[in-house]
Amino acid sequence: MPSLLSLVLTSVMTYSVVASISSPNYLPFELEKRDCGFSYCDCQRVQCFLDFCFDDHVDPWVLVDSAMNQYYGVDCGQFDYWKRNEPAEYCNNGLRKGNALFYINRKFGSLGKSFTVDYKNTDAKNPNRGSVSGSCYPVQDVQCNCHSRYNSEKHDCSNSCDN
Repeated sequence: MPSLLSLVLTSVMTYSVVASISSPNYLPFELEKRDCGFSYCDCQRVQCFLDFCFDDHVDPWVLVDSAMNQYYGVDCGQFDYWKRNEPAEYCNNGLRKGNALFYINRKFGSLGKSFTVDYKNTDAKNPNRGSVSGSCYPVQDVQCNCHSRYNSEKHDCSNSCDN
């Protein structure tokens, strides 16, 4: 039969363990900030040189985004620049030729390294009709927390690095 002293000691020890578990100061699995190692914080910047035919009365962003969003998905894509070909060149029954440098910032493993783009929207009633073609390949690594989400104010991939 257990002695009164052993019962008291057992209950005190049990109470202190339970109390420490329920205490907000008890963090047995305290999380540490991760160092930005390869797989956690790095994104790959992919550069795409694009040629496109577009309705010259409409900003080509919707056309190019329609062609490219299958490649960047939940990651981020943006124009570095785009321009109309000068002197003016036309294609696809009167659409204007242009070209662009487009960047995609992707988490590693989201797709293969290099790829080609070949997109057509032939709906004559759609103002964003046209075609986009080009080649894309990786050029550098960037921090995902700074560049993987779209910044709607700047219309680019310049999300704050404070996250």
